[in-house]
Formats: sequence, C-alpha cells, structure tokens
Amino acid sequence: MTSDLPPPGPEAASSDEPSLPRRRRSRPNYTARRVAVGSALLAVIAVAAIAVMVVSSGDDDQDVAIEPGWDTLVEIVRATGEVIVLDGDGDEIERLDGAGRVTDVHVRDDRLALVGADQVVLRGLDPDDEPVAIEIEPGASVVRHLSNRSFTLFVTPDVGGEIVVIDGTDGSVTRIGSRAGQNQPLLLAETLRTDRDATRFAVGDGRNFQTILVDVDPDVEPTFFPGVPMAVGDDLVVTSTNVGRSAELGFFDADGERRALVPTERPVAGVLDGARFVYVTEDGILLEASPTESEPTELADLGLRGIDRVSPAFDGRRLIVTGTRQIVVVDLDGVIVHESERAEGDETGVAEIRPWHTWRCLAIPGDVDADADTADVGLIIDLDAGETIADIPSGTIEAVTTDGCGVHVRTATGDAIATRSGRYDAGDAVRSIVLSPDGTAAIVVDGSGTAELITIDDSRRLDIGTRRGLLTFAQR
Repeated sequence: MTSDLPPPGPEAASSDEPSLPRRRRSRPNYTARRVAVGSALLAVIAVAAIAVMVVSSGDDDQDVAIEPGWDTLVEIVRATGEVIVLDGDGDEIERLDGAGRVTDVHVRDDRLALVGADQVVLRGLDPDDEPVAIEIEPGASVVRHLSNRSFTLFVTPDVGGEIVVIDGTDGSVTRIGSRAGQNQPLLLAETLRTDRDATRFAVGDGRNFQTILVDVDPDVEPTFFPGVPMAVGDDLVVTSTNVGRSAELGFFDADGERRALVPTERPVAGVLDGARFVYVTEDGILLEASPTESEPTELADLGLRGIDRVSPAFDGRRLIVTGTRQIVVVDLDGVIVHESERAEGDETGVAEIRPWHTWRCLAIPGDVDADADTADVGLIIDLDAGETIADIPSGTIEAVTTDGCGVHVRTATGDAIATRSGRYDAGDAVRSIVLSPDGTAAIVVDGSGTAELITIDDSRRLDIGTRRGLLTFAQR
C-alpha cells in the first residue's frame, strides 16, 4: 500500500498568540483511536462529504482576491461550439470556429473552458489562440475550483475513480491517481482539498485508506498520509482519522514527515491559518489546533442545530457555517460576524449554494413562501464586517456573482436581480439570466430569445439581438 510513516518530527515554531481568551477542550477517551485504519476512514468519509472542493488555506499577508470585472460579452453556439464575441455595447467583433458540441462553459478573464460530453476545449478570445481539446470520460462532472485566484477545473466521476485536474490557463493536465502510481484509482472527490492557488491537491484514496498529495509540478513526487485530508497549506497538510465520536488530527510536512497528532472531537471542515487549523466540529464548536499544542483550543460555541456545510470565504478569513435552521459567519478568532435564522422551506436556498473561497459577500434568502407579503425579506451581507449591503426579494437563489455580492432570485411573481449595485425586476417572461462577475450588469433573455444587457445601477436596457446559445461575460 504505502511505506511506513516516518516518526514524529521536531515541533514547529509557535504561531502568534491570539488576542482573544481561549478555553482548552477537555480530553475525551481515546482508547479506541488506534483501531484499524480502514474502519476509521469509513467514519471520516461520512463527515467529509459535507464539504466539497474546499480551498483550505488562508494567509493574513495576502489581500482578498482582486475584484472581477468584464468588458466583453460572449455567446457560444451549443451545437458547434462556435464562439461569438461582442463588445460592451453588444456589437459583434469576432467569430471563432467551434470544436464540437458544448453543454456548459466556464470563464475567467479572456479564457474559456467549453465543456462537452467527452471533451473540454480551452481557448482564449484572441483569434490567433489555438484551442486545446482535452478528452474526458463521458458522463464525468467538470467543476471549477471555487476560487477566483485560479482557473482550475476538476473532472470527477459520479463515484470514486480517477480525478483529472485541468489548468484552464495553460492547458496542463494532472491525473492524480496516475501520478500516485495507481492503475485503478478509487479517489473520493468529496474529500478533495487544495492549497490557496490550486497548485497542490490532497484527496482521500478509498482503495488504500489514505490521503494522496499531488503537486501540479510533475517533478514533485506524490506523498501519502493516513486518514483523509482536511486542509492543505504552503508547507503543511492536515488529515483526520475518525473513530466513533472522536478523531485524531495529523499534522504533516508536505514531504510526509509527521509533526504532531492531536486528539479532538470529529471535525466537519475548516481552514489553515499559518500553522493553526481552525475548524468546526459536528457539535458546532469552533476549535483551533496546531502542531505545537497537545490539545485543541475552543474559540466559540456556534450554537448550531445540525451542520449542513462549513465553507471558507473572504480569502479564508471567514467560515460560513450552515446549520439546520441557522447560518453563522465567524472569523478565525471565534468572533461571530453575522448570524441569521434560515427561512422556512429553504431547501433550495443557501443549502444548495457552494460559497467560493474568494467571496466578499454572502446572500441569505428570505422566506420562499409564495404567499409572503413582504418583498424584501432576504439580504446580502458584507463578509468583512457582517453589515447588510442590499436587500433581496423573497424566493429561491438561482445564481450568484463571482464575488458573492449579487444574486438572481426566482420569486413568486417572476425573476429579479439584487446586487450591491442595485435592484432590477426582470418580470415573469424570462428564459434565462446571466450575471456579470462583479454584479454590475446582467444579460436577460426572454422566451423568444431576445437578449438585453441590463446595467443594474440605473436599469438601462440595451438590445443585443436574438441569442439562443450559452451566454457569459469575459474580460479581454
């Protein structure tokens, strides 16, 4: 399976002392924690499925990612993959030949990833830029890395198997299982964790009951660890091995050298902040652990009833914790920035949204009851201070902007757009709405295919013709 793990290494340098008072967690009974790794891993997987594709490191020395912008509109003809490029006024400026049928599109700046049934085609908006076609398994899911810092795509099967990582900028491909020397990999996509810039990938190996760490640099050898991954930093990997209601966090150097084992309650998910791992347990307790301490420290009791998801946001400086009836935004020192009761019937609201690591804002839907009398019962909050920056109408959130600060909402009376730039009511004759990455504009298409470019702050409408393809915004 793998070589024996190395003995514990020397203790790492201590991280900065926090400014808030902390409580040590009482140590539970860990007599059973040395049971077979196989049964422990199965226990971990049940929890790890709550958080998918989480970017798992933060760094106070780096600013929140630059705000996304746009100056170009793009239409992709579904049947052929032809790309039609329009300027900001809706005038056609370029047509690029297609490379096959397209079912979905991902975009970052001037780079497109056109997803088909059996391939992903990468191309730029420059006509001299040659497209790159990458074959994928039919039926595989193509998911973008939840961060605006990179343009990384993950190709994953419906059940465990090979995971293919595609760099949407340069077209390089990393096959994690193959890099790890596996002929029939059984990698568990729901356990996948990455570093901040998506250059290193850690994933649970369901066949060998371990974590595999692979670097995008093909000259860096893969590394193997016990348990399943919880977080990946610049020079630190955190894994968890669960037994019953307890767990053991493993802190390792990237080369596999063990730095510490820390007993804890079962973790759901968290984020690395330097050398400390800040995480939420199944019981809604925010803890921190580090290689220099033998026990975790309690930062806050979040008071949640059941946890659906824990997601880093604001470049890893906030954790968004979604419970059965509550949403809590907390910083890495345990200060609750915002908390809200979830609306009744919120089966298709926040619970279905995957927050991006680089989101600056969070939209919290209001009551989805069609008979609600109040139109503006939801809100968008700023994740830095927790302040409300916009109200949103009651309904189901259909889409969110790249920065998290704008939403398309399906209401009882039609479709609406709400962002920090303003509000636009699109009515009930809408076929589709595409939000700009910064929430300043949207493309609204009616049932006949007539498309309009809407600027949100002043509700200005610009006819951009009949558009039946996939539409998106780009920046040349």
